[in-house]
Amino acid sequence: IPLGLRFIGRWVERFAGFPMHMRAGEEAVVFPFGASGEWSFGALICFDLIYPRYARRMARGGARFLVNATNEAWFGTSAEFDQLLTIARFRCIENRMGMVRATNSGISASIDAAGRVRARIQDAAGRDRGVEGVLRCRPDLRGAFTFYSRAGDLFGLSCALLAMIAGLVAARQRAP
Repeated sequence: IPLGLRFIGRWVERFAGFPMHMRAGEEAVVFPFGASGEWSFGALICFDLIYPRYARRMARGGARFLVNATNEAWFGTSAEFDQLLTIARFRCIENRMGMVRATNSGISASIDAAGRVRARIQDAAGRDRGVEGVLRCRPDLRGAFTFYSRAGDLFGLSCALLAMIAGLVAARQRAP
């Protein structure tokens, strides 16, 4: 419930008929997959995809690939479908693991560990949005645990800090 407004949850329970006692998970759960559980995947539900830390948690938890199940119906014909596919590709690149995306109206696709879209559902006219279909693919299981998976944004933050220090030093040297 947004902002912890519990009265909204009680109202929803009363009028909608389903309980609102759900809360955010406290740990990343990696699911075993395969005949003997030799593979594992991490699930990014809907907008979890846009937060790099969730995919990193899955990688650190031992996931070999990611699954993104999402409802993108409300985006209509906007560029949001392309943006979310691009974000998915970044999560694959950051953690060097493949992903399978299943959407109800967006772009359902298989992405490899290098961020390349290997397959997507398309209709006969080549449209990949709002189309029905089944995508049979093998997820990319070549994943390699990356520096980003281990350290997150540490490298980027370090670079930003060094740039700020260099800028301050340069500004100080120019001052009369």
